[in-house]
Amino acid sequence: MGHKQYGIDVPNMETSMHLIQPIFSITHDRLEAIVPGYSSSYVFQVSHKIAPRETTFSLTLKKLDVPFVKKHDYSNPETLVHYNDIARQGASYGAFVNNELVGFIVGEIQSWNSTLVIREFGVSPHLQRQGIGKALLEAALGKAKQEGLRGVLCETQSTNVPAVEFYQRFGFTIQGLDLSLYRNDDLDRGEVAVFLRKAIV
Repeated sequence: MGHKQYGIDVPNMETSMHLIQPIFSITHDRLEAIVPGYSSSYVFQVSHKIAPRETTFSLTLKKLDVPFVKKHDYSNPETLVHYNDIARQGASYGAFVNNELVGFIVGEIQSWNSTLVIREFGVSPHLQRQGIGKALLEAALGKAKQEGLRGVLCETQSTNVPAVEFYQRFGFTIQGLDLSLYRNDDLDRGEVAVFLRKAIV
């Protein structure tokens, strides 16, 4: 059984050993500890072809000989300021074990297109695959439905296949790419922004 926190159904401590509740700020040390980066044994190889009457994009799953490893850099203080500004909207959630924040999802409500945008999402590496990410995402989806929004949008990378597959298990579908979101050579170096969306009905 779950219980209601701020109008959202969330798991309780007795059944899941973690508590999901709204958060309105994140500290720098928790951000670095919870979302240090990721690794993947697969990548999506992105192809972009332009012809006079047709432009095509394709993603092909490719197994790597050596896993791709990404380490996040949070040295820019504006990143944390940005996340905390968004968290104060009231659409962000944290997972707590023994009163310690071990996971979070930062959600931004965009009223102009009736969408909840997931700006950051992570679970402490040593606590992954225990249902915490599922509970956090379900809290965000519940918030989107409660607010009457039409969908939830997230962005990850073509190199982060585990994240793409995680979202797909919850009904998200790939709906867009940005070939130069991070750097002008994203396509050449094989790290392309991938956008997934789930409709709320």
